[in-house]
Amino acid sequence: MWYRLVHRLDTVNLRHIFYFISPYETIIQNWEDVPNYNIEVSAWWLTLVFLEFLVCRFSGHEDRHALNDSITSICAGMLSQCFKFGGRTIAIFAYVFVWNNFRILELPWDSVWVWILCLITQDFMYYLGHRAVHEAGFMWGLHSIHHSSEYYNLSTALRQAAIQDAGLAIYDVIQALFIPPPIFLVHRYFSEIFQFWLHTSLVGDLYPLGIVFNTPSYHRVHHGRNPYCIDRNYGGVFIVWDKLFFTFQPELEDDPPIYGLVHNEDSFNQLWLQFHILKELLFDKWRMKDEKGEPIFKTFKEKVKAIFFPPGYFPGVETIMFFHWWSLIDSTTGVPEVQKPVVKYNPPLETWKKVYCGFHFILLLCIFMHFEFDRLELTWMDFGLKICFFICTMEVFGGFFDNKWFAPYLELFRCSGVIGFYLWKTFDHIGWMPNRIFMLTVYSISAVIWISFISIDLFFKLCIRRRAICPGNPEIGKTPEKKTIPGASIHIMSNTTDRCLTHDEMVLSNSQTERILTGYVVPFLILFGVTGNMINLTILVAPGMKTRSNFLLACLAVVDMLFLLSMLPHSFAHYQYFIYSYNFRLIYLKTKTHAVAFSNWFSAAAIWLVLAICLERLIGIRYPLSVRQKFLAVSTGYVAGKSNNAMNQSAAQMRVEQRVTLTVCAIVSCFIITQAPSAVFHLTAAYIRVTSPTWHGILNVVTSFMVIIGKSLNFVLFCLSSATFRQRLVGMTKKRIGGKRNFRRHSQEMEMNTQTTAIHTGYSSRKNSESNAIHFGTKNRNRVMSLNSDLSRSPVKATDAVQNLIENNEGTLL
Repeated sequence: MWYRLVHRLDTVNLRHIFYFISPYETIIQNWEDVPNYNIEVSAWWLTLVFLEFLVCRFSGHEDRHALNDSITSICAGMLSQCFKFGGRTIAIFAYVFVWNNFRILELPWDSVWVWILCLITQDFMYYLGHRAVHEAGFMWGLHSIHHSSEYYNLSTALRQAAIQDAGLAIYDVIQALFIPPPIFLVHRYFSEIFQFWLHTSLVGDLYPLGIVFNTPSYHRVHHGRNPYCIDRNYGGVFIVWDKLFFTFQPELEDDPPIYGLVHNEDSFNQLWLQFHILKELLFDKWRMKDEKGEPIFKTFKEKVKAIFFPPGYFPGVETIMFFHWWSLIDSTTGVPEVQKPVVKYNPPLETWKKVYCGFHFILLLCIFMHFEFDRLELTWMDFGLKICFFICTMEVFGGFFDNKWFAPYLELFRCSGVIGFYLWKTFDHIGWMPNRIFMLTVYSISAVIWISFISIDLFFKLCIRRRAICPGNPEIGKTPEKKTIPGASIHIMSNTTDRCLTHDEMVLSNSQTERILTGYVVPFLILFGVTGNMINLTILVAPGMKTRSNFLLACLAVVDMLFLLSMLPHSFAHYQYFIYSYNFRLIYLKTKTHAVAFSNWFSAAAIWLVLAICLERLIGIRYPLSVRQKFLAVSTGYVAGKSNNAMNQSAAQMRVEQRVTLTVCAIVSCFIITQAPSAVFHLTAAYIRVTSPTWHGILNVVTSFMVIIGKSLNFVLFCLSSATFRQRLVGMTKKRIGGKRNFRRHSQEMEMNTQTTAIHTGYSSRKNSESNAIHFGTKNRNRVMSLNSDLSRSPVKATDAVQNLIENNEGTLL
């Protein structure tokens, strides 16, 4: 996907944004063959939005961008694309029907003059349609979200209405009486693309071009809510239509446009912004009442006018017929002056929530791009599920930006749904793939974050309700009252929530060594270790890597990731932001013991997994089958039970076993080196009295730090000791970054090497097939004999049989 996006960042697509095209490169015979030019230029759209943000940021115009507004605008653009059939505008289907059945004049599809004629007619029809969705009553509800932003930047251009095409379709279809469909579709795309660059406040007056063409200055007036800006400058490519029909208005330097709706809706909720104006015009306006409680629209005729007349219409306002709708004679009627200073709607949001929303927005963009590339190949169920995912994600963003109480609960529901979807896909028929493992990891971590957040929030509210937190209480620090249970010698607190935490309990750390190592170094080790173990897990569970040793190493990667994540709260406790957070201190001190218990459990699980790996290697290399059969009689472990090596292994198999053993020895050696000091320290501390608390604390921190280093180095050890791991990693990287072409060539080379190795292994196995059959039993004897016959007929065709035999008896590891 990234390869396709980067490939579209070329000069051809860049000039498409400015309508710099020639008829010869866009004249196409069949409308089905017309490319989706919106997708072609989407990479440049996102790039220019980001560049404009940087320019505004470093030129002192930070107030022209806002994260919540830009994300809402881009999400609206994605939602509008979701409601296009096959990525095409709704009008094309009606257009083709009218062209095939009712056309009056059949102009040639390959004529340059017809191409130029369509350029003019398309822009004129856009003027009519654009003016209609502003003035023709309820149709304003199909377009209003595009004007709902209080900012004016390139992201505003993407803030499109989901069902606006339904309002513009009738004006597009008029051209079907004489314009061929492919030419119409080309200009329909480029008319929309051209207007992207008009939505910027960084470009001033372009006077020579402004005589004929639309410019950013003219379009800024169109987006203004000042009285002089209302219902002005409807043109798309050309501004001459506004000058002909008296809707042209230049930008006033002494009264710059203030953007947004006349009555702004303070919300970032995507669905509400899309449809609330439509709801008001269809269901609310005609039921309005005056100050005395009397209906404003009294008669049935007046109620109908409330729906179909201009949005600013009220009884007594003068209107005039234009085309097939009524327009206001004075568009400034009832429009209030903008109150200054202008205060934009921008609720405060915690930094970590901004980072979280930004990360998931980038993830949403990636998923949407993949959806756009492959939407024609999706089943209806997958298509519907992805639409629901997009809408739910946009609603989550809106909830966070509006500081709604339900946002964390909705996000937890969304994360749980994504986890369930990918688990169903994985275990149903698709299997494990790197992107699915990544998605499961990201959304599992997100779900844990919001479970913790919700739990802390509920606990905090419960504490407030039970008077646990009392910052102004003079009783802070007093020892709670104790009660004695009759017949017992122990004391209990009357109510553990009847007091606040003391100052000593709030001090989480006084050691400078611990503050440096745990507070500053450990977070980077945790990030590196979790990322590395995630890569290890991705490669170890990939197709063709499923062996006993790989399974145990994958389990070790999971346990190490959980251990590293359980160390995060201890690391956070050394940052001032958390130290001065009363909620964090309250929860951390209550749950610190449990977090330590979990980390110890994960560490113990890693020890047992390392022992299991060593045992598997000992059985696989050291002992022949006859000894292992005796071991099977008393062993109940999975690893020993599945071990079934041949006594007389081929040279190729022995080399594989040696490489596997080398990798395992490196991992076990690192494990012992980093884990042993901690084990010795804790064992010694249990039997020897501590004489120096300071040095005891330093040694505890240092040994724990070594354990964290060991958990983070597995990825490095895999890369250094295993050539197969490195090949898999390079292949996965090339597939994700370098494109499918390089990865396909790399895969073919690996497949040729695998076939060559398998053929040599097969010939070598053929020599020992009879002795192997004695140990393998009747079933394996038949398989070996069948393999011999396959090798006699064709060594190449027998490759799969050789590989299956090797994997079923001693799978190839790293």
